[in-house]
Amino acid sequence: MAKWLQELHDHAGTAIDDLPTADAPARVVLMGRTQAGKSTLFSYLTDTSDSPVGAGGQRTTLKVFRAPYRHDNRILIADAPGVGARDGIADQRVALDEARRADLVVWVFTTDSLPEDTRANLALVASWGVPMIPVLQCLEGLVSVPPDPELDELQERVFLKTPERHPVAVMENYAGHRRRADRTFADARQDPGPWIPVHAQAALLSHAREAERASALLAASNVRELELAIEATVGANLDAQRMVATADIARRALDEIRVHLQSQAVALRDQVVNETKEFEDLRQKIHGELHRFRSRHSQTVRSRLRRLDTWADAHYRDDDKTLAESWATTESELDAAIEGIEKRHWESLQHRLAEIGRDVSASWRKVAEQQAARQGPRSKVAVNPVWLDPAVRVGAGVVGGVIGGLLSGGNPIGMAVGAALADLLSAKISGWFGSRRKQLNRRRGDLHSKVLEAKDALLAAALARWDDQVARINALLEESGTAMTARTQTLGQYAAQMDEISVSAAGSVTNIDELLVRDLLALRGHERLAGEVREVRRTPGGTTLVGLGSERALEEALLRPPAGLGDVRYYPVHASSVRRVAHATRLGRLDTQRAGMSFIDSSGPSLRIVMDVPAAALLNEQWVATAVSGAECEVTPAVQGKGTR
Repeated sequence: MAKWLQELHDHAGTAIDDLPTADAPARVVLMGRTQAGKSTLFSYLTDTSDSPVGAGGQRTTLKVFRAPYRHDNRILIADAPGVGARDGIADQRVALDEARRADLVVWVFTTDSLPEDTRANLALVASWGVPMIPVLQCLEGLVSVPPDPELDELQERVFLKTPERHPVAVMENYAGHRRRADRTFADARQDPGPWIPVHAQAALLSHAREAERASALLAASNVRELELAIEATVGANLDAQRMVATADIARRALDEIRVHLQSQAVALRDQVVNETKEFEDLRQKIHGELHRFRSRHSQTVRSRLRRLDTWADAHYRDDDKTLAESWATTESELDAAIEGIEKRHWESLQHRLAEIGRDVSASWRKVAEQQAARQGPRSKVAVNPVWLDPAVRVGAGVVGGVIGGLLSGGNPIGMAVGAALADLLSAKISGWFGSRRKQLNRRRGDLHSKVLEAKDALLAAALARWDDQVARINALLEESGTAMTARTQTLGQYAAQMDEISVSAAGSVTNIDELLVRDLLALRGHERLAGEVREVRRTPGGTTLVGLGSERALEEALLRPPAGLGDVRYYPVHASSVRRVAHATRLGRLDTQRAGMSFIDSSGPSLRIVMDVPAAALLNEQWVATAVSGAECEVTPAVQGKGTR
């Protein structure tokens, strides 16, 4: 546990090392799948030769290539590896690490597809709140492979003379394609702004053309619109944006640790429940099997001893010498027979217990895998205690400890069974008959009675030896249960410690958000308003909710929003839940898109807010209402054409 906590500490330390300095250039990272045209776009934006990251094919290096922006060396452009299905885990980790430190991510989409792996990474980066510009890259080739100057010239002319092949026109044909990405942004409560279609290859070719052709290619490429968006995003209020970026990098590390701790605490508690039920399942099956084998052993020994029922009838007329010889022969045969029976039954029991172990292990492995699937993928924090891995959880758990030694002799139960087999193979039942020989006589009735007594004694002794070994196995099984209980109690303590650290991390995230808002207000000279901030809830890159302590502060805040946070909503912390929701949902960028809130229905068990908002914004508005009210809220779109009430 201590080692693992140190790894979490190191992860947070790495994030702190990534914090940008005040004079560091703004970092713009190009992301997307391989062959999306990122390197071509990088080459144009930085006025350099093609980045060696992709080069139009599969990647050959894990490096990130950086160069100053062609129009402003205070902006650094980075070309990250691809994050698609054909890109390896190492590629994706390098790209995501670069995105964590970005002031802006330019996500390069293509006109052909949005693979699920790429979409999943898009969702992850969007959840971090890094400012994003979605770019739709037109992949119509203008350069032949292998080179063909005449064909290239023809393709350029056709491209320039056909406006419907230009990026702006092409984007109109991919509304459905964009909607899937927009849903991903909406799920993360992000509003990245308008899409920008570009043709990076056309822009890059403009460098090698004469003025008129170069101007036409550059205009058709629409790359200038992207440049303006980059400059507006990272150039305006750079000090405030750097403060936000710095806070968010630290916040992101803490939030990742919090989410990771929560998921691992859940996994530990699942493990405690699973191991407890797994051991009980194993114990019941072992007890059932021991009972079944005892019955089987008893029936088999009884059947073998039935030959003694008629032994007296066959030998009561024998003289003493013949009688003794016959009894010695019978004794030897029974000795070998019962020894063989016991050996076969113990070996069969051993094999059956191994089968039970495998069956129980497999069934609980499936349970663990299903639980892991319901929890979803682990966080990107590369800290995974070995005891939480489902495979290790079962392999080194109850079944592995109890049954594994049975086959190898590596634990007390295995040694007990081995000792039992050794005792049974070495002990001769002849001794059980020795005390009976002198009691035998020629009288048929007496002989028959004494033989039956010997038979009962043989059966009782054989079953007693069996029961003695079974009792040793049950005792060791209970010892394993005691050890398992101690282990699960320790795991429960680990889970409780993880909860405590998770709560502490969540509190630190809240503190960062509050300090950020206060500092941004103070940066603009609004110290008194900063002092009125009572609580802050943020979706990095999305909406910021600021609770203020007075009505006067609320009026002032509407005129003095902090720079760098985008969509800021203010509300009075001491007002009723309905009034807090009314304030929070009336503010923000959506105000220009609706006439106002239709109504808030507080008559039911939860607040119902009917609002005239775009469908993509409903999820964010629901989070806003729930966060400021402290109660479950339902946000539904208003019916078009009806006014407020």
